[in-house]
Amino acid sequence: QSSSQGEQQQGEDEPRVNPTGSNDVQQPTAAPVVDAKNAQVQKYVDNGVDHVAITVKIPSNATLTITLPHQDDYQFTNTDAQEVTRKVKIPIGVFNPNEPLTEATREITPEIYVTAADGSSYTVNCPSFTYEYPKLNISIGSPVPDENGMIMAPKSNEIKIQGTIDEPTADITINDNLVQVYEGGMFVYDYKFPEDATEEDVTTLKIVATKENYVTDEKEITIHAYKFVPEPMVLEVRSEGSALRADTSGKLTVTGKTLPGAALTAVSDNTTNVLCGSVTVDGEGNFSFQITMDPTFYGMSTITLNATKEGATDGSTSFKVLRGFKDKEAFLKYYNNTKTYMEISPKKLSVADLLANQAQYASNTYGFRVTIVVAEVIDKDGDIIVKATINKTGETVYIHNLSAKWAPADNVGGKYNVYCNFVGTYEDTGCCEFLGWFAKKP
Repeated sequence: QSSSQGEQQQGEDEPRVNPTGSNDVQQPTAAPVVDAKNAQVQKYVDNGVDHVAITVKIPSNATLTITLPHQDDYQFTNTDAQEVTRKVKIPIGVFNPNEPLTEATREITPEIYVTAADGSSYTVNCPSFTYEYPKLNISIGSPVPDENGMIMAPKSNEIKIQGTIDEPTADITINDNLVQVYEGGMFVYDYKFPEDATEEDVTTLKIVATKENYVTDEKEITIHAYKFVPEPMVLEVRSEGSALRADTSGKLTVTGKTLPGAALTAVSDNTTNVLCGSVTVDGEGNFSFQITMDPTFYGMSTITLNATKEGATDGSTSFKVLRGFKDKEAFLKYYNNTKTYMEISPKKLSVADLLANQAQYASNTYGFRVTIVVAEVIDKDGDIIVKATINKTGETVYIHNLSAKWAPADNVGGKYNVYCNFVGTYEDTGCCEFLGWFAKKP
């Protein structure tokens, strides 16, 4: 091709190619100024296809060559007597590497040279331009890791991997095995542990998606061979916001929640005076049983509940149940007829005496009166426990409130006479623990 008007005439040409890829590029502005050894490059879009326009000056009777990967080079010979300026429009897809990519951004530098009529040639410097290639994206639908991020094979040690690739024409390999990709980009792969696999065996599956002129995506999932893991036992005692206290007849029904099919047993630490009936569990894991206390028993007992089920861990929990006199008047009436009603004071019966002789005093055989100041009120699922200090000595004691119409939370700092039974030490404090009724001290 030629032009008789030399460099004043700007020619245009466009190689025929099959472009791929996409990029957000702008239409070219006015033609740039070039010289014999330097070309100019502009990116633009034509009919939705990304292009570059390469502008170069060609001397008279010289041939322009632009190297085009994967197809014949572009050539143009200037047969005019003068130098001409030529703009060559090339779809960017011509420069694609036609192989899977590891980076999305690729720098492209067109190779251009001019050959004179005498056979000599020189390279035309051409600016580089960058192009963004699309990225593949693998999504794994199953298996889904558990809350600890672990994937464990079922008992068969066979596990099905299901996922999708956002470009259905891409190739998927799992551990270098080519996997079929279905319509919509879905793929499925079955993995089976060897027959001699042990519970400690672990394998990592590498999933790779590749396609020419796309950025490769990789995912890894780690699968553990099947290992028996017992189901955690559920064992909850319901208090429904009230203390676990027997009624006036000494009866108390305990309810709660466990695993369906679990076997439960309940036992008291005082099998002489506090008896636990058999525990029943319904199909949804709700359990119940009755506690029966001897009519002469007033105090506190620890109940231990044990649960077992095949395929689950054993479970155990303990809780306290208590029984007090109906009211302060019943308490006083009972102990007015005995010689075992005492006042707790340094001169009569001290806290140290109670703690040193718990086997003797921690029973309803003895009743006590103690003068205290309320320091703190503790609510344990409806069991109101008053932390108090004994008047004069300042020793700390804990008292389960049996006064029905008294709100201890409103009386912190108040001084009270407490009519109570000693039941031992409170948790790990080493302090005395009582069941008692509060009477405001004048």
